[in-house]
Amino acid sequence: MAGLFGLASIGALAIVYVLMTVIGLPDWVFYGAIGLLVIGLPIMLLTGHHERRRAIAQTTGMSIATPTGVQRHFTWRKSVLGGVLAFAGLGVVTGVYMAMRVMGIGPVGTLVASGVLEERATLVLAEFDNRTTDSTLGSTVTELFRIGLTQSAVVRVLEPRQVTAVLTRMQRPPDTRLDPDVAMEVAEREGLSAIITGEIVSVGSGYALSARIVASDGGVLTAQQESADSADEIIKAVSRLAGKLRERIGESLRAIRRDPLFKVTTASLPALRLYHQALQAEDAGDDSRAVALLEDAVSLDSTFAMAYRKIGVLLGNSFEQRARVIEATTRAYELRGRLSESERYHAIALYHIRVTGETERAISAYRTLLETYPDNEPALNNLGVQYILLRDAATAEQFYSRALALDSATPLYYTNVASAQRNQGKLDEVDATLGLLERAFPDIPQLANAQINLALARRDWASAETRLRALGERERGSLAWRAGVSERLAFLSTLQGRIREAEDHWRDAIAADVQRGVLGVAVAKTARFAAALAALRGDTATALSELEAALERHPLEEMNPADRPYTWIVQAYTSAQRPDRARLVLDEWVSTMASQATRNDEAFFDWGRGLVAVAEGRSADAREAFRRFDRGTVCWSCARAVAPHAFDSGGDPDSALAYYEHYAEFPSRNLFFDYMDLPGAYQRLGELHEARGNREKAVEYYNRFVELWENADPELQPIVEDVRGRIARLVGEQGR
Repeated sequence: MAGLFGLASIGALAIVYVLMTVIGLPDWVFYGAIGLLVIGLPIMLLTGHHERRRAIAQTTGMSIATPTGVQRHFTWRKSVLGGVLAFAGLGVVTGVYMAMRVMGIGPVGTLVASGVLEERATLVLAEFDNRTTDSTLGSTVTELFRIGLTQSAVVRVLEPRQVTAVLTRMQRPPDTRLDPDVAMEVAEREGLSAIITGEIVSVGSGYALSARIVASDGGVLTAQQESADSADEIIKAVSRLAGKLRERIGESLRAIRRDPLFKVTTASLPALRLYHQALQAEDAGDDSRAVALLEDAVSLDSTFAMAYRKIGVLLGNSFEQRARVIEATTRAYELRGRLSESERYHAIALYHIRVTGETERAISAYRTLLETYPDNEPALNNLGVQYILLRDAATAEQFYSRALALDSATPLYYTNVASAQRNQGKLDEVDATLGLLERAFPDIPQLANAQINLALARRDWASAETRLRALGERERGSLAWRAGVSERLAFLSTLQGRIREAEDHWRDAIAADVQRGVLGVAVAKTARFAAALAALRGDTATALSELEAALERHPLEEMNPADRPYTWIVQAYTSAQRPDRARLVLDEWVSTMASQATRNDEAFFDWGRGLVAVAEGRSADAREAFRRFDRGTVCWSCARAVAPHAFDSGGDPDSALAYYEHYAEFPSRNLFFDYMDLPGAYQRLGELHEARGNREKAVEYYNRFVELWENADPELQPIVEDVRGRIARLVGEQGR
């Protein structure tokens, strides 16, 4: 009987556990079921004993006394019925409890259901009061608790960058400690209904943790406590504490149990500390330090998926060190089972963005995420990025704007809205958006960068250069900013025919990259410099010498294949009229990267094929290669810059003119191509219009060229004088 009862009990508990998991019943239901079974065991054993005696008596004819009192109830029928009624009673109690919870009735009603908090309300998380000897524990626990609350689909937590923006408007230092009093001031200023406070206290060798939700009028809406026996148990304790608070707010118990913090973050408290410090470094704009801290974190916990994903994000945003981006992003994807639901979909999307290049699958992941978390600003922003890659700037602007409306404390959302507007030619709206950014963040480098891009779109080269120089001076202490600004100054100088000046900028940028240890990027810049020397100055000998010296100093075979700058080496060799060398590099590029090439990589293979075909005089092959490139690349203006050459060299002036004009009038300037292609496009458009007898348009484009190269190097001035002569002749002919 005991064995049969045990088997039945296992089945009953399995059913209750499944119901807890699927429906989201409270934990006490399971413990209640255990209690009922513990009570039922002796009842069933006694019933079995009495029923056995009765059965023996019936088969042997032995006479037994008729049971009286309690004993008369020990029959199979009554015992089984009693068990059924007991479990039915547990079900009724559970149903009443769940109904009261959902409807906000009595003390078990959730804060959202009872109307105390609005669904999707934003709360301010104050820093936990640290009453331990570990000075870092308060901020670490606060960050861990924040991660726990960000998994909620019922409430939102004000992000640190949003808090910083509010503190700035309050004329307080950005690093002001967010204690409960300051948190309440932030909530009142932003019109938020409540704050969350907490503390961690040493208790012997363990810790006691508590958290409270405090309304704006000072009333405590709920208070929860947890304990940890040791420092190693703190993460699990915080997970339980965050779960209790989410349950009281109104979160589904099923959702709370799905992703415990120790599973979706790390079980290593030292690794978590490093992760928190990395986030602080990122907020301070020091991405290099943030990446270094994250690398230390994953060295302590090789399964820390959140840290791997963050490494992929930070390095990917710089468009450098692609091999490390692929490695970290792939590792996060492999460990996605150790991420919360929202982080999991971010990791999936990032994998398809950075590794497979499958934009549609990235979009699918973000849309699935937004079905559960419609206010997830990073997902909205990243979805906008994907539509930019699909060249749908209008849809991208909608998603960027939604992210900005939810979080006006993130500069990236402003600059992305401005970028989408610029790609649609809405330059006045770009001005307005950047005005909002300037009022919110007047001193950040991202604002200066966006203003430079607007000046470039307006072809205001002087303003762009002035702003670039100011940005370079201000960020001179950052090697990454120094390298980026110096090359952009080199691009602008080259664009305006000042190649001698550009050379100094390029050498400064290359030196900064070498100092940073990004040797593939340094070789890429050398290749772009060599291409300018060959294409614009006609100095192929110096161009080849510069490139080959760089390749000797930094051999490609010593770099990870994903970091080798094949793209720009091919361009440099074709600019130097060495298509034979370019073809060898192109073949190596395709064979080396074939196994890990994304769709965008394959498109750039066609870009290289097109450049080689133009250099070899195969215009038909070049046109087809550039068509494939335009269909496959995520770059808006790359094909516009190179496609005209295929038609021009192939004796198709009408198509060449159309493509040149399409490129020259596009409002988004891409200096990676414009620095070499735009001056020639203006000059060639003048020649093509002149040949067609369209003097007015010819003069217009000739004037653009002269204005651009007015202060070009002395060796380039004969070209400028020739164009001036053409203008004078055409204007004279118009006057007759």
